[in-house]
Amino acid sequence: MKELNYSLPVDEMRRLQFLTGEFRGEETVWLPAALGTLRIEALWTGAWEPCDRYLHMTHFADNRTANTCDSVHFMATYDLRKGQYVLHIYSSSAPEMEVLHGNFEGTSLVLVSQPSETLFGIERHRLRLTPSASGFELFCERLELDEWVPYCQCDYQSTEIQIRTRPLREWPPKGFG
Repeated sequence: MKELNYSLPVDEMRRLQFLTGEFRGEETVWLPAALGTLRIEALWTGAWEPCDRYLHMTHFADNRTANTCDSVHFMATYDLRKGQYVLHIYSSSAPEMEVLHGNFEGTSLVLVSQPSETLFGIERHRLRLTPSASGFELFCERLELDEWVPYCQCDYQSTEIQIRTRPLREWPPKGFG
C-alpha cells in the first residue's frame, strides 16, 4: 500500500477564519457605463467543509427595487504547490464559473480573476476581502481599458448566529500515514 503523503494547508486556511459565520450588510454596485448604481441588502454565510480543505461561502443579494435577487457560491482553498489562494465563484447572474487567484497583502486577501463571461461581456475582477472589528469588507473592481474601477462594495457586519467556525483540525491526524 502506498503511503499517503498529503498535507492540508492548515495555517493558510486558518487565515480565512474571518469569513466564517453569518453576516449582513448593504452592498453598493456600480454598474458599467451609464447604467447607474444599486444599493442592495446582502447576506453572507461562511462555513468549513467537513474535510477542512475548503471554505464554502454564500452571498445572497436582494434587490427589492428591481425585484431581483442574486445568489453567489464561493469555494476557497489554498494551493500549496503554487503558494496561493484559489477562489471558485458560481453566480446565478453569470453564465460561467469565475476563478480567482491571489494572496494576502497585509490583512487583506486580494484575488484576481482571469477573463470570464459576465452579464456585461468578458470581464476581469479584482476582489479584496479585509477583516474588520465586527465583520469584514468586500471590495471588488473590474478592469476597464487597463484601469481597475469600482464594481461593488459591502461592509458585512456579523450577526449573532455562528456557523461551524471551529478551528481547523491538525492534518494528518496523529497515527495517520
